[in-house]
Amino acid sequence: MSLRSQRRLALLTVLMLGGVLAHAAPIPGTSTSALISEKPELFRSAHGFQLDAADTSWYLQNSKTSSEHLETIYKSPKLSQGLQASLTVRVDQRNPHESFKLYLKRSLKDYERLGLEVLRTRPVKINHVTGFLVDALGQNKEKQIRQLVFGKGQTMVILTCRDGKTNFQKSVKDCNEIFKTFQWL
Repeated sequence: MSLRSQRRLALLTVLMLGGVLAHAAPIPGTSTSALISEKPELFRSAHGFQLDAADTSWYLQNSKTSSEHLETIYKSPKLSQGLQASLTVRVDQRNPHESFKLYLKRSLKDYERLGLEVLRTRPVKINHVTGFLVDALGQNKEKQIRQLVFGKGQTMVILTCRDGKTNFQKSVKDCNEIFKTFQWL
């Protein structure tokens, strides 16, 4: 092998190992390594965003779901009146000719069609990302939801916190902590 080929091979090796070595700990295999210490309840989507369970005790139910639009589900570890609070992570692709505002307006019409009573809507900003928040009651007024919608390009991310109305004020605090971890990659 020529000297020039050896140099190319050495450079290629350094470039390939660079990404792994950037996460290396001073002492390999210790908790200071980003490869070892990553949060177990961290969810990274192929659609270019992530969120995690923050300082809550909620867990990822399964990152593989039966719906093509449903990315994952966070679950509360506690049952209340036979219900388990959940936070679903859904991805939708909006029409390229439709603005974020028009997408939201169209979505709000779906709430009424689905029998939901919209209690409050407002824009929010989380980690320098603008989103839109919707609080609603189910048609039988026994369940409550909080949705947070983020958009980037045509990708729309819909985070939905659900629980029974009587326990919602407790569970929405945990959902809000999880919402705060949302970020585009």
